[in-house]
Amino acid sequence: KCEDIASSVAQSFTKLYAVDAFGFDRTSDVVIITGSEGYVQYVIGDLREHGFENIAVWYDITSFGDLAQYVETISILMTGDVSTQSEQMKSLPGSISDALGDTDRRDALCITYSGGDFKVSNAGSLAGSMIIAAGGNAFTVDGSKSSPTYSTSIPNMFADGAHADAVVFV
Repeated sequence: KCEDIASSVAQSFTKLYAVDAFGFDRTSDVVIITGSEGYVQYVIGDLREHGFENIAVWYDITSFGDLAQYVETISILMTGDVSTQSEQMKSLPGSISDALGDTDRRDALCITYSGGDFKVSNAGSLAGSMIIAAGGNAFTVDGSKSSPTYSTSIPNMFADGAHADAVVFV
């Protein structure tokens, strides 16, 4: 399954940037990807096979510090320097932690639509990682699934009032 998804992603990149009309240079420009290790491994192989040379990979973002580091890395890749916003982010974890205190984690999920199917975020997805980093309970994270998103019955997730107060990102 990961192989099929990764191949589809790589082929989409290749089709989109096959012509230099967009000014994308596969030998010098950077492709930034995130996801589970199994997923990313196949995507990198296919991207390299299609001529992409600079691939930046970021796996799970499981804390606010990880998110700040991710923003800093992208800032450096895009501008060659650390942005003031990423520097400001580094000072926030203490104040966020203080503000949250012992507050219960709120259930949250991210729903996407691709390949004709609704999917939810899992470990390795940027959305799932950001929910966790923000102090939420990403209740769709399922360690038995290797894909960063997976198909499931959305109505069944909320059956019998389960997760009735969840925050839903679409």
